[in-house]
Amino acid sequence: MKAIYLDYHATTPLDSRVSDAMLSWMGDGDIQQFGNAHARHQFGINAANAVEHARGQIANALNCSRHSLLFTSGATEAANIALQGIMPHLKQQGRANIITLAGEHPAVLKTLQAIEKRGDCQLIYAPIDADGRVNMDALQHLLESENIGLVAIMHSHNEIGILQDIEAIAELAHNNGALLFSDMTQSLGKTPLDIKAMNVDMACFSAHKLYGPQGVGALYAKNMRLLQPVYHGGGQERSLRSGTLPIFLIVGFGEAVALATQSLPTEMARVQKLRDDLLQGLIALFPDIIVNGSMDYRLAGNLHLTFTQFSNEKLRDALPEIQFSSGSACSASDDASSNIINALQQAGDMAQKDTTKFGYMRLSVGRMTNDAQIADCLTLFETRLLK
Repeated sequence: MKAIYLDYHATTPLDSRVSDAMLSWMGDGDIQQFGNAHARHQFGINAANAVEHARGQIANALNCSRHSLLFTSGATEAANIALQGIMPHLKQQGRANIITLAGEHPAVLKTLQAIEKRGDCQLIYAPIDADGRVNMDALQHLLESENIGLVAIMHSHNEIGILQDIEAIAELAHNNGALLFSDMTQSLGKTPLDIKAMNVDMACFSAHKLYGPQGVGALYAKNMRLLQPVYHGGGQERSLRSGTLPIFLIVGFGEAVALATQSLPTEMARVQKLRDDLLQGLIALFPDIIVNGSMDYRLAGNLHLTFTQFSNEKLRDALPEIQFSSGSACSASDDASSNIINALQQAGDMAQKDTTKFGYMRLSVGRMTNDAQIADCLTLFETRLLK
């Protein structure tokens, strides 16, 4: 049986339509285009126009001004520029305390912890409920009782796929004088986004999560004047991300966003049906599996499961054809203890149980997944684990 790829939250394959758009800027194809977007001759002007076209494609998808977007090498760099760049402003305001979640993506959590370690802020961790969503009463109490300058909470979780009520979180933050940063890396192209309606102050994105190229992302900032550069160079991207722009990657990013936006309603329905078929099939085979987090507030293609009878090692050894993750693909080891799963277990009825031998699977359905693959996947589970 061929490999079955169910790890679309880790990365996605490059869509052929995206690669077609990139080809001419890679020195390939019938029309070869190249140039430094900051050069003042025609080749440079053409490159700059291509960058601005892509910026406009992303801005249209987010319902924001293209002037509020800058290109980066990915979401990790965007998060660092935002979180480190906002600290001088927060310290000047005397509001350097930051609220986040223990289960945030490492790109955000480790950046914040590094800022705290050097003495520039104090981190305060808001609790989540058993459904994986932030406890809004606890968040409101923290905002009212602590001197909070920034709230950093992701929109959709990279492991368990849970969607937070970012609009309500933004309202609470702003009512108490705090800014909101949201990691929206898993959201773009998978669920509707309206930055203006959500009232987010800063957000980060990455192209390779939505069938675009690896190595390019973006930062949204409502007011870029609040940010200080974390490194210096030629002044590109408003001096917040200096360096020669990778035109072909940016063109691919814009095209990937445009394609995903066009097909979003139908694709969401399609992958959700595949996801639900997979879940129902697994429940029929393993009635004791646990779905981690709410099924009502979840990305359409996401499924995160706890297997109480099988360890991570057993699952991997038995199912080599299925490409899945146990945790975040952006951690050094996705078998490492997951902060978000630990938090869910503490919030639910697992706090007193020994969960060290449990197995965890993040199964994410995507654009290339089909009914036959779901059927084959269930066959593998049945024949390899139910002997």
